[in-house]
Amino acid sequence: MKRKYLLYVPIVLLFAFSFAALISHYANIQKVQATFTQEARLPFRYMNRSAYLVTPDAESAGIRPGDRVDAINGREVGEDDSVLLEEFSKMRPGVPVSLSMSRALTEGDREKYEAVVTPVAIVRDLTFYSAYVVNFIFVYLLPTLCILLGFWVLFVRPFDPLAWILLFVLLGLSSLSLEIYWQSGTLLGTFHNIFFACWALAMLLFGIYFPERWTLDEKLPWLKWLFIIPLSFQMILTLFDTLRAFTGINVFTYIGPVARFYGQFGWAVNMLAIGMFFAALGHKSGVMQNPDARRRLRVLLYGTSLAITPSFLIVLYRIFTDAQGNFTEVVPPWIALVSLVLMLLFPLTMAYVIVVYRAMDVSVVVRQGLQYALATGGVRVIQFFLLLGIGLVVRWSINNYGANLGAQIGFIVGGIALVPLIDMAAKPLRQWIDRRFFREAYNAEQILSELSEDVRTMVETKPLLETVAGKIGESLHVPQVAFLLKNGPSFVPAYVLGFDTQPAVSLAADSKSIKKLSDNRHIVLYDDMTEVTSVPTVSLD
Repeated sequence: MKRKYLLYVPIVLLFAFSFAALISHYANIQKVQATFTQEARLPFRYMNRSAYLVTPDAESAGIRPGDRVDAINGREVGEDDSVLLEEFSKMRPGVPVSLSMSRALTEGDREKYEAVVTPVAIVRDLTFYSAYVVNFIFVYLLPTLCILLGFWVLFVRPFDPLAWILLFVLLGLSSLSLEIYWQSGTLLGTFHNIFFACWALAMLLFGIYFPERWTLDEKLPWLKWLFIIPLSFQMILTLFDTLRAFTGINVFTYIGPVARFYGQFGWAVNMLAIGMFFAALGHKSGVMQNPDARRRLRVLLYGTSLAITPSFLIVLYRIFTDAQGNFTEVVPPWIALVSLVLMLLFPLTMAYVIVVYRAMDVSVVVRQGLQYALATGGVRVIQFFLLLGIGLVVRWSINNYGANLGAQIGFIVGGIALVPLIDMAAKPLRQWIDRRFFREAYNAEQILSELSEDVRTMVETKPLLETVAGKIGESLHVPQVAFLLKNGPSFVPAYVLGFDTQPAVSLAADSKSIKKLSDNRHIVLYDDMTEVTSVPTVSLD
């Protein structure tokens, strides 16, 4: 086996592990979405074997925040919460439920007690249905997109370090959607714990090295190690925890104090490392000389900032206020729902920038079809969810205005009227994206096929150059095109498109520029059309 193919072995193993976790996650979809099929819920919230958001009715039954449910209706509760979910599905509003509870004591023991509580009805309003859709997007669509995109880039560019870093960025993001799997001794728990521990470090490295090394890191290379060392230690702790869960070997017997010490400030290191990702992108987007690269970095910065910032602020609020529960229980539901939907922008923005960054090479036309699909596909996704939202509003109106025929008809007619309006708005949006960010919705096969049909019967040079120049200008929206052909000892313009006057350019056949172009390398031209070390005015990179 050739050495270069050996690299595919860890890639395939990593893909198999991630894909198995994703399949296992989808196999649990009924359990994960079970809360949306329940008719009633307990008068307190319960997650990770701990009660929180305890209502006065539950307090009167003796329940306190942090208490654990050991049995429900006489059935013992295991660590996988399957018994709880079964009993929750059977609960009815106003029908008492008996609980066997326990409370941790300062000595390490647990105080057991019995409690009887009355479940409360779950209100199915617009917020409820919106939460159902958003939960599916965040818990299933986001990790699916992240895993597939990350491995697609890695399989295409297995020898590119940035492709590996991007993979761990996206796998770390997908782990945020799997926080419900907290048990270390399970496949999904292992996936979540390992890649969540890697996320901040991957974000830091991607920000420093994409698309080129950060100038601050070149001046102060030691600075990044202030983050790399503790974050690497965090990853080692996670691996030790996984080892303990699967084998029973407890390394924490020896390093427990160090692990607890790191736990006091580890969250701050992670947040600062993620902040460095945005700082690096922001600085590079302002100082890079290549306008194309600068524009794409700004798209990456704005897209990822919009995706992460709302959730980041909610996490900070939860940390500093010691609030418990998921986003919808910590902040107003509409804020939580919007922040979770925006998270989907992160992989979409990454996909756009990575594809475009790699496409803006000599073979720029090769990936135009994929670039176009990423952008216009995103518009269609927005269309889909807007139409889904209209459907939810109509359903909500039927549930709440069943006796009011006039109100029902008004909601239904309004929903139907909005459908063509959404399509009318989406079409110019797709056209604007095409003009603003893309050269044309063509892929390599289309361009080359059309071009070969046009030029295969041509025998004269001028019509051939006119056809090729026209196709390049049309496909890439390039306003000016010039072809240089050899004439004696130099290369001079043989055909130009978009110039008022023909450029007075002459490149010697033995010049560095011609040699680089002959080797399929990039050159940078300046005002005098020579290669010098000054600020470029025209870039062929």
